Amino acid sequence: MDSTAMGRPDADHEPVSYEDLLYEGVALPSTHPEHLATLGRLAGMEPAPATNCRVLELGCGTGGNIVPMAYGLPGSQFTGIDLSPAEIAYAQGFAEALDVRNVSLRQMDIRDVGAEFGEFDYIIAYGVYSWVPRDVQAAVLRICREHLAPQGMAVISYNVYPGWHMRMGARQMMMFHSMRFPPEERTQEALTLLQFVRRAVHAMKPLMRYSETYAAVLDQEANRLEGKPHSYLAHEHLSRANEPVYFYQFVERAAEAGLGYAGDSDFGSRAADSMPDDVAGPIAALSPDLVTEEQYNDFVTNRMFRESLICHREVALASAVTGEAMRSLCVSSEAVFLEDGAEGYDPGAPRIRSAGGNVVSLKTSETVAALEHLTSIWPRAERFDELLRSIEPRLGFAMDDATAARLAGALLTLYRVKVVEFRSEAPRCIGASAAGERPVAFEVARLEARRGVTVTNVRHEAVELDPPCRALLPAMDGTHTRAELAAIMALALEPAADDSAGPTASALTAGVEAVIEQLGMMSLLTG
Repeated sequence: MDSTAMGRPDADHEPVSYEDLLYEGVALPSTHPEHLATLGRLAGMEPAPATNCRVLELGCGTGGNIVPMAYGLPGSQFTGIDLSPAEIAYAQGFAEALDVRNVSLRQMDIRDVGAEFGEFDYIIAYGVYSWVPRDVQAAVLRICREHLAPQGMAVISYNVYPGWHMRMGARQMMMFHSMRFPPEERTQEALTLLQFVRRAVHAMKPLMRYSETYAAVLDQEANRLEGKPHSYLAHEHLSRANEPVYFYQFVERAAEAGLGYAGDSDFGSRAADSMPDDVAGPIAALSPDLVTEEQYNDFVTNRMFRESLICHREVALASAVTGEAMRSLCVSSEAVFLEDGAEGYDPGAPRIRSAGGNVVSLKTSETVAALEHLTSIWPRAERFDELLRSIEPRLGFAMDDATAARLAGALLTLYRVKVVEFRSEAPRCIGASAAGERPVAFEVARLEARRGVTVTNVRHEAVELDPPCRALLPAMDGTHTRAELAAIMALALEPAADDSAGPTASALTAGVEAVIEQLGMMSLLTG
């Protein structure tokens, strides 16, 4: 959640100021122009190519999202605004360190965005809408109406009911307690209070009727916050403004502003696609339109958060994904086939596991061939037509139109469950086998690795590094040989207590090769 949400506050307006506790942003792949262009094409729109577009981010914070995007898309123009001088200063330093010149970062209020900003192909408002006063919410939608290109898209994230009804109780008790303390103590005091109430409710279960549900809610909230940085708690739960809405209310507000709902940025988030028939059927019968159906789905799933896509209300959206839209996209997969001995393995039915753990059975020979090929070339991607040509030798026959259409439908289903990835452009990363004697890692990640363990990869994903990767990544700028990287690793690794000599040369060489392999799989290598 970004400080633009604050409107024009006094210094003490927020329980914890952004000037005192920065909310360090991270890469948000669901907001990347390549992802938005992909979803636009699937929806039947003609969005601007990500390689030549204009992007506006409302609430850009410390630049963790917009600066890596601008670096990776030098042919596009980016504008970010945020109310916090400290966060804009941090973002500007980030951009300068990477010599990114196609991004303009401004310290200003959302409500002051005017005609001089011009037109944008993509507008991002992530972590803003639910955390601002009503007039700023209205300004977000006004900006989308007045500044989106005719085929432009905006992605807006927001908290939703009914899920936030349960979370709201925890937020309110933490707010009540923490405001009794100085600002620098409030986040820790909020966590302390939550843990105390949680323990107290469990201890009093024998004395309290219906305490099981309350205890479960507190457990869920405490578990959700575990490991989160204090800045997340401060600017999410302890934010002065936090106004969830029902999904239908957001769509109504967008319509009043002249905007239409075009889906969600997570293509697989539509609950109906995974519901059993005896649940999805009645919901469909009750729903005269998509918005109503999605609202009933939210009721059933207790949804808490959405990232919705909006466009001009006049834009005609396709009722179904067309083959033509599919053919213009690149497809890749980091999934892994289940092998003999793995849980769920079936020799008669090839099954594959996504990076997120979803296990799916592959039904047709062309789908199996496609996934065998895609997983073998990861992290590279191929356009759909190129993929058809690549798998014909595996199949032993030329793909006709009917088989190609069947494969397209299967890949679309696999996209929903995140077994495959679609992108409007092929990611500019390579696998370990293509890395040179002097490997090169993504420059954004090299800089970020000096600051922490979370870095941005070429796919605009936030990934975490283990100690060996973090030790070598900053040095992988194309000037160090693999032998020199082994020496750097030797300096970075502390010898074990029973091994004062440290690792052997062969162990260091193997360690470097393992790091390069891992960085390739994580889409962090570029040369």
